Amino acid sequence: MKKLNLIVLAILVFNSFQVWATYIHQFETSDGLTKVLIKADTVNQLFIKPTVYGFIDNNNKVVFEIECDYVGNFHNGVAKVKKGSKFGFINKEGKFIIEAKYNTVSDFSEGLVAVGDSSDQFDKIVDINNKVIGTFEKKIILSNRVSGEGLQNGLVLITEDNFGYKFSEGLINIENKFYEKSGKIKFNIPGNSKDCKNGMILFSVNINENGDPKYGYCDCQGKPLLSPQYDVAYDFSVDRAIVGKKGKNLKFFEINKTGKILRFVSQK
Repeated sequence: MKKLNLIVLAILVFNSFQVWATYIHQFETSDGLTKVLIKADTVNQLFIKPTVYGFIDNNNKVVFEIECDYVGNFHNGVAKVKKGSKFGFINKEGKFIIEAKYNTVSDFSEGLVAVGDSSDQFDKIVDINNKVIGTFEKKIILSNRVSGEGLQNGLVLITEDNFGYKFSEGLINIENKFYEKSGKIKFNIPGNSKDCKNGMILFSVNINENGDPKYGYCDCQGKPLLSPQYDVAYDFSVDRAIVGKKGKNLKFFEINKTGKILRFVSQK
């Protein structure tokens, strides 16, 4: 048994050595494929043209090779490619789904990518078939890597003032206007509103001269469900939310999406 284990270990080491001996460099594995550098002229240890990359599967079999200046790792079946000064995208067969014709591109996120004909800004948002999705009222770029709390993942729109907005359940809330991914405004909500979560949108309006807000809920179609009646309210978690009403004391309750009180929580 010990001898068998040594044989298996020797085979694994040999296979690993073969991989490293075959390629100039092996990169990390992503989306089931490992990027390798097959050919490159070198000057001062910097890769210059022509450069040939490849992608290997779990059996160390080359799936395809591509000659380009740069190719990124695969994410959701798509990888970014640079040829000369132009960027495009390929699928996991090495075929271009978006030709390398743009001067700047973002990463794909939720099936969309921002592209630009200039080197310093994005002009439009396209889908995986290079179909233009639409434009928004504000000049935007698209990213899925944005610094700042709550904006690290997912589809994000960045306005001219460098402020980020994130899609939630297919909608993005910019100043209480809810946009679809096509860039069309689906509905407006008066007052101040939060993002759509679990099929519900928490919003508030000022109903007296003191400016004290009252909170209510509508669905993600913009239809009001619970009128502004709560002094404190939180987003729905699945099908329940915590709300508070002032009386002699501020009392908190758990409600469902019809506004029915399910249980008393606490009071202050």
